[in-house]
Amino acid sequence: MDLLKAVDKNGTPILLINKTRQELADLRQEIFYCPQCNEQVFIRAGEKVMPHYAHFQQSSCPNRHNGEGDYHSKGKAALFQWFSTQGIPVELEYYLSAIRQRPDLLVKWNDCYFAIEYQCAVISPTIVRERTRGYRKAGIFPIWILGENRLKRRGTSQIKTTYFDSLFIQKFTPDTQPQILFYNPVTDLMTSLVSPSPIKSRMYGRLHSWVLSHSGFQHFFLKSQVLNHQIYEYWLNEKKRFRGLRAKYAGSSDRRFISWLYSKGLHPQYLPSEIHLPVTHHFLIETPTYIWQSKILLEIIKPLSVGKTFMYNEVQSTLQSIQIRRPLASIYLEESVAVIEYLYLLERLQILSRVNEYTFRKEKEVVFPRTLEKAINRDSQLLNQLVKLEKQTRLHVK
Repeated sequence: MDLLKAVDKNGTPILLINKTRQELADLRQEIFYCPQCNEQVFIRAGEKVMPHYAHFQQSSCPNRHNGEGDYHSKGKAALFQWFSTQGIPVELEYYLSAIRQRPDLLVKWNDCYFAIEYQCAVISPTIVRERTRGYRKAGIFPIWILGENRLKRRGTSQIKTTYFDSLFIQKFTPDTQPQILFYNPVTDLMTSLVSPSPIKSRMYGRLHSWVLSHSGFQHFFLKSQVLNHQIYEYWLNEKKRFRGLRAKYAGSSDRRFISWLYSKGLHPQYLPSEIHLPVTHHFLIETPTYIWQSKILLEIIKPLSVGKTFMYNEVQSTLQSIQIRRPLASIYLEESVAVIEYLYLLERLQILSRVNEYTFRKEKEVVFPRTLEKAINRDSQLLNQLVKLEKQTRLHVK
């Protein structure tokens, strides 16, 4: 890890932020030590390198090989200055001895402590989760911000992502929308993908960017105004992709899914439109929505006669084989949230009704389209229906 703070021989922390060339030259005459391992470090700086402390080659410090480079150092420095100008108490690279962790920034705001982690390089997902658990154990709320070098835009509402990126879907309070944050220290732009909907290497959502220095920390905790109908509008393209699944070109999980459909005399082209629908928290489940929703609709709901009921534990049993993503937002949520949301969505579509919290009744049969054209038309009608339901719900709330 590139250090922006070290201690001198008296134990006084010395920051290398906003130092002039002469100040850096003077500091190079002194001796400094890593605040974590207590080994001697030296100042590294140049025209293209942001000033930072570095360990010597023979160092045994556990963070010796964790450097993320100049981009990361600039981001840490910019975020540090942003908090400082707001008058918010902030410590750079403060070592938390109780949990043996050193966040990029430690912030105190509204009587709460926040660990700000600016992540620009890929690290083990295990490390991400362990650090997050460590902070939570210490009563510190972690906020992870990805470097914008990881942001791969594919339009106004879509980005290309990896499994690693999807881990950073987070909720800052139980009531706020899930999001992923990206920061560019060169342009000072913070970008948020709100209400992310991942499908394999793609992720949909509302992309929103703002100049960080023009906002305050409270901006992170504002309730988003993203409406679900914004998701429905571009989900139709995903439905078309799904209808075109072919075993010859599919990955292993899709081939197993298609084979399972074939065993039932079915094909993706002719599945009910109620399969493969977005729900707010489906990012908690790594298995594609069209697979786990098919399991629910085809194995539990379809065989029932209208008027018959089923229990939620039957759904849990059917979905035992699904893969869980466990992003940072799972601090507040269990993967069952996404499944419950889907059952409630089917209730809004009048396929189901709730008898009680854990019991559902089948109210009508789902339609299996006979042609691809009818399937796509039905998909469009259903998504438009969901848009109308969403708008009616919001008008009723107002």
